Amino acid sequence: MTSALQTADAITTLDLPPKFDVTKFPREVEEYLAKLANPFHLAIGRNYFRHLLLEISGHWDQILVPHLTIDEPIYRIGDRGTTIVAIGHEEVLAFYRKTAEDRKNVMGALTMNMCIEDFGVVTEARWAEVATGTTVREHGIDAGPGTHYLILHNIFQLFGYTLDAKLIGERVYDDPASYQYVQLDPVDVVTPEMAREQLIPYLERAVKMHEASPWDASKYVPSPSTLNSDPRNDEDHRYRARQRGRRAGRAVDGRRAHSHHAGPGRRRRERGGRRPRRRPRRGHPLRAGEGDRP
Repeated sequence: MTSALQTADAITTLDLPPKFDVTKFPREVEEYLAKLANPFHLAIGRNYFRHLLLEISGHWDQILVPHLTIDEPIYRIGDRGTTIVAIGHEEVLAFYRKTAEDRKNVMGALTMNMCIEDFGVVTEARWAEVATGTTVREHGIDAGPGTHYLILHNIFQLFGYTLDAKLIGERVYDDPASYQYVQLDPVDVVTPEMAREQLIPYLERAVKMHEASPWDASKYVPSPSTLNSDPRNDEDHRYRARQRGRRAGRAVDGRRAHSHHAGPGRRRRERGGRRPRRRPRRGHPLRAGEGDRP
């Protein structure tokens, strides 16, 4: 059914490669950056591109440096229904160190949606990780010694950035129900050493792009967004507030509430009129000087 849909949503179409290629993910990110026109978004993207290549290549000690990341980053990483929280330079550095030492750094998106905005980078991906049999057994899979698996699952990632295009932290949301484990033939295994070798030209380009165009935050004013600005400045919010004020009979945003939302007595007072005398019905017992008429 999904094959008939006309959509650019990568998670709907799931156009997956037959084999894992460690260069596919950075190659597609580089192509995405080539289409960007906004200079701030491009500065964020270049930081992100360099970051992912350092991580997958195993250069974990070069990620938390002043020109890429703030001094005290915050990470929240979803992992099969649990959350790994790392706060501050030392905890995040330890997270990267352990990932590399456990040989879990060979990873990438098989297909993904990606967007860069003033707040940072958002990706949703069918994610792949090359894992040893030891790692897979930690997931409850009966894996033999010396085997390698491709762990597949869906993730949603948000990388927050400062206005000077430095990484604030990562928030990764994992779908525990989406996991699949595919045993790899020995010829299809990509080891950390192989990944580092294959990604050398990408990392060289990433460093060159990032350092050749240093970002000057003073030259850019972020665009306003109803998602991250004060909602009281939003016209739709003000309209709804005026409507609530009118129903309550009070002024909102310096405007007088319309009188037709008030009671009849208040409307007459606002017009300066007096309450008219009510003409009694014929034969009304309170009509002065008269009794009931036949």
